[in-house]
Amino acid sequence: MTEESNDTREKGPALRASWRLPAPPQEDNDYAKGYEDGVRNALRDLVANVSKGYSAPELRFLAESRLAHLEEETMERRKSQGVSPRRLSMDSLIPVSTQSGYTSREKATTPVMQGFSYLFQEKSPNQAREFLSQVLSSGLPVVAMTRLPQELVPLRSRGKLMVLRIDSGGVEEGKAVDSSGTLNIDASIQSLTGTVKRFQEEAGNQIGTYLDAFDYLESEYNYENALRFVHWLNTIAQQFRGILIVSANTDGMEKREQATLQSDFNIKR
Repeated sequence: MTEESNDTREKGPALRASWRLPAPPQEDNDYAKGYEDGVRNALRDLVANVSKGYSAPELRFLAESRLAHLEEETMERRKSQGVSPRRLSMDSLIPVSTQSGYTSREKATTPVMQGFSYLFQEKSPNQAREFLSQVLSSGLPVVAMTRLPQELVPLRSRGKLMVLRIDSGGVEEGKAVDSSGTLNIDASIQSLTGTVKRFQEEAGNQIGTYLDAFDYLESEYNYENALRFVHWLNTIAQQFRGILIVSANTDGMEKREQATLQSDFNIKR
C-alpha cells in the first residue's frame, strides 16, 4: 500500500466525523409560526371590534372585506421579503366583489361604521362619493377636500357638509367662499389641517373627513407629506369615532407606496 493510500485512510475517519447532514428546512416551523401569529392577530382584531359594539352583520362585513384582500396582501409581503409564492390560488383570480359575496350594487352601499377609515381605489371617485352620501345621511357632519367641488355640492341636501376646493394658491379663508358655498383654500398641508381642526371644533369633535385629491397632494407636496396628512385624518377618525374616506388612483404608485397607504385603512375597495 502506498504512502498516499495510508494518508487517505488515516484522514478518512476525521473527515467523516466532521461531516454533517444539511440543516433541515425551516419551512414547516416558519409555517407553524406564521399560522400562530395569524390566528392570534385575527382573534385580537375580533375582540377589539366586539368591544367597540359592532353588530354581527358589521363583524361579518369586516371579516369578509379583509378576506377579500388577504391574497394580495400576502403576495405583497412575499415580494417585500424576496420569497416566491409556492402557488397562485384560484381565489386570487376571482373579482373582489365575488369573493366577498357582494354584488357591485352592494359594494357601493358599504356599511357606515364609526371609528373606521375607508380607502376607495378608483380612477374617478364615484364609489367614494356614494359612500359619502351614506355617511351624511347617517347624521355625521363631514368636511370634504376635493378638486371637483361641483360633484359634491348637491350632497349638501343629505346632511352637514363643508366642501373645500383645494388649490395651490394661497387664499385668505374669510374671502374664499364662492356662490355655491364652496370654500376655496390653499392646498398646503398646514392650511388644510387648520381648516379641518376648526370644522371639528364647531361640529363637536366627531366628524367625517373626505379626500379625493390624494394624487394632487402627492404631486404638490410629495408622497410622504400627503401620507402624514392621511395618518392624521385617520387618527381623528379613530380617536373621536368619526369616519375617514379617501379616494385615490393607486395604479400609478410604486408597490411599496401602495402597500403603505393601504395599511392605514380598515376597509379597502
